[in-house]
Amino acid sequence: MPRSARPALRASSAPARLHARQGSSCSPSSRRRWTARRANVTEAGLEETAELVEGDAFETLAAIDDVFDVVFLDAEKEQYEELFQLARPKLEPGAVVVADNVLSHADPLAGYSRARQADPTLESVTVPLDRGLEISVVLR
Repeated sequence: MPRSARPALRASSAPARLHARQGSSCSPSSRRRWTARRANVTEAGLEETAELVEGDAFETLAAIDDVFDVVFLDAEKEQYEELFQLARPKLEPGAVVVADNVLSHADPLAGYSRARQADPTLESVTVPLDRGLEISVVLR
């Protein structure tokens, strides 16, 4: 199964990177999604502080030597844990990780939520909003 991930945003006054998977496909729908992502960055007024990075999140995140303030996970459900582990060294105290769909996909994501709630370096809670969010704040 191909790896995929939705954009992740580092929210701070320093330059940010948004990561989104751009597969090898140059299909019209793929181009439309990239055009929409770029338009969202511009509309939010972030074109001077946000960098949209095309590529597989597993490869691009691993290559970045920087920290993230916010990570949003909305990928293939079996990839949440691996993506979290990849991002964790780049998260300082106060950073937030939001994992989407933890209630609508409870079977594959229950272990992810349990692991975050059992981690003494995090404060984590499941929020029953929409399809369910696991919101984790890094304590140390």
